Amino acid sequence: MSTITKDSVAPVRPNAEAALPELVGQISSLEDEIGVLKDRIADLWASAKDSGLDVKAMRIVLKEVRDPEKLEAHIAGEMIVDRYRKILRLIGDDADPDTAKLRVIAEGLKARGMNVSIGVADGI
Repeated sequence: MSTITKDSVAPVRPNAEAALPELVGQISSLEDEIGVLKDRIADLWASAKDSGLDVKAMRIVLKEVRDPEKLEAHIAGEMIVDRYRKILRLIGDDADPDTAKLRVIAEGLKARGMNVSIGVADGI
């Protein structure tokens, strides 16, 4: 274990010594302001939740507002997901969510070489 001595401490320039009290005071003040802002933000989230808003969805939207590239990526991803939902007939004009899961299971079993029919008029 090393011992700290006066000689082992890095020297501080005189102008830095003079600036230290002001810098510490400013940092302390800003940290106090950050605490106040965090409290205000927490109050706003609580108010949103109390109003019946979906806070999780709001957080997603907030991130997208702050980063438009994420929004574009999210929209592109949603377009792909919606296309897959349509293919599986989870959404769309011919949607049939009640049998969509059965169709997916039947296709998986067919892929394993099993002869499966779920009795739906879509050929599975």
